[in-house]
Amino acid sequence: MKSAIIAGVVAMLVSSASATAAFVVTSKNIKNGTIQTVDISAKAKKALKGKVGPAGPRGPAGPTGFVGATRVVSATFAVPSNTAGSPQTVACPAGTGVISGGVISESRGDTWLDAPSGNGWSGAANNVGGINPGELTVYALCAQGVGAPATTSPSAASRATAAATRKAALQTE
Repeated sequence: MKSAIIAGVVAMLVSSASATAAFVVTSKNIKNGTIQTVDISAKAKKALKGKVGPAGPRGPAGPTGFVGATRVVSATFAVPSNTAGSPQTVACPAGTGVISGGVISESRGDTWLDAPSGNGWSGAANNVGGINPGELTVYALCAQGVGAPATTSPSAASRATAAATRKAALQTE
């Protein structure tokens, strides 16, 4: 009788194992949107890829940029003591155009000019209360492939000179 019970248990285990192995997953068993690409085989992923189509038409040309490298041009000028300083300008070399610039003032007073001027940059600073001479460094960032700016109005230097003259007159009154 013992062997009959063992045989029955073995038969039950074998039948349940084969029933589990016979279960096949079909689309009826899968909820829509639940299968991810990590869930499918490499062969299935390859089958999902289509053939490469023909090339599309060429797009419009993009904007022109800087053709060449940029270069910093700078110079340092003395600002005598007790002066309003005069405008100083650095120019970009031929074949380049100014794209930016600035000034560094080491004098006793304010910077009253920091602006583009022609194909370069201008700067000026006061040294009106200073007992020691100061310095002003003017620099321009120049780039190849950039044209010099068109000027239709008075230069920044001439406008700044007029403003400095007015300012110096106010400070001495």
